[in-house]
Amino acid sequence: MCTLLTLYGTPGCHLCEQAADLLSRYAAYAPVEIQHADILETHPDAEDLQRSIPFLEDPSGERLFWPFDAGTLHQWIQYRSTP
Repeated sequence: MCTLLTLYGTPGCHLCEQAADLLSRYAAYAPVEIQHADILETHPDAEDLQRSIPFLEDPSGERLFWPFDAGTLHQWIQYRSTP
């Protein structure tokens, strides 16, 4: 079963680039699909979220905020996948 995640960030955000790199490496070995979204386009009025980038969101709206490492990411995804 593939887990769909959205990574929110903005162009030119170095932390967003670090998170995207970590996710790309993780996705090479795990069944996840990563969508990228510009927080300024998707949530233009949500200043609190704009200050919190990068973060991941699953389809249910649960979020994982940066900083996270591969271990934290794996645990968060596993928790989402548990029936």
